[in-house]
Amino acid sequence: MLQVMLLAGALLPACTPIDGADTVFADKSVEWIVIGESHGTKETPEVFADLLCLAAVQGRKPGVALEMPETMAADLDAYLASDGGPGARKALLAHDFWQGPVKDGRSSAAMIDLLETLRKQMQAGRIAAVVPIQPSGRALRSAEYERAMAKNVEKARTGKGADLTLVLVGNFHARLASGGARGPGYLPMAGFLPQGATRSFNATGNGGAEWNCVLLSGAKEGAEPKCGMHDWGPARTKRPRGIVFATSDRAGYTGWLNMGLMTTASPPAVPFREETEGR
Repeated sequence: MLQVMLLAGALLPACTPIDGADTVFADKSVEWIVIGESHGTKETPEVFADLLCLAAVQGRKPGVALEMPETMAADLDAYLASDGGPGARKALLAHDFWQGPVKDGRSSAAMIDLLETLRKQMQAGRIAAVVPIQPSGRALRSAEYERAMAKNVEKARTGKGADLTLVLVGNFHARLASGGARGPGYLPMAGFLPQGATRSFNATGNGGAEWNCVLLSGAKEGAEPKCGMHDWGPARTKRPRGIVFATSDRAGYTGWLNMGLMTTASPPAVPFREETEGR
């Protein structure tokens, strides 16, 4: 079995470098690395997969925690153990997470591509497990919700053999402290994790587009977020690909994961029903 796993690993593409990642993975006291994203881009799931690859080749055995409903655990396990063919993908996409009316960027085509990458990496022995961490089936609000998500992140390593967990969540959940320019006053998910063993990075691009739900500037109080493709244009400051550490605790994160390019919007893996019916 080990020989098969090593052969499968040899067939995987080489890791794409990320400046500064070596420093993060070399610190064996770090048990959780949280990547905060603006949902619905093609590039953030790709750079997250690059981080996993780099962690594995540096001798770490990472587990993966994704902002997907807890109820998806069996579906994810089945897909990760499958051949990734049309039947396996159809079964995965049958879950309400993909089929439901809320298309906030977490159920994007890019996330399906990430799961396919994770399937290959897991079968090659590079990663220990993939766990959905979004609390579901409970009437939780604000800080209770964030605390429950953090507990799910901590449980993601239990019995899985991982010595490190990489977490992909929305960038509010990835904050280590409450507040911020637009955030509420309660502690986000990453703030509930053991702080000495946690590093959190906000993934940023050089501008670009996203498919997600945002409350547009100037919206009235109580307005609903607008879901769809949002193109913000190029950033004023273009930063190269790499990890940059914050110089102040006020940043809310350990630092930033700069992707070094403009992002492109990734539409839902399953289109809105009205779009499907109109074809």
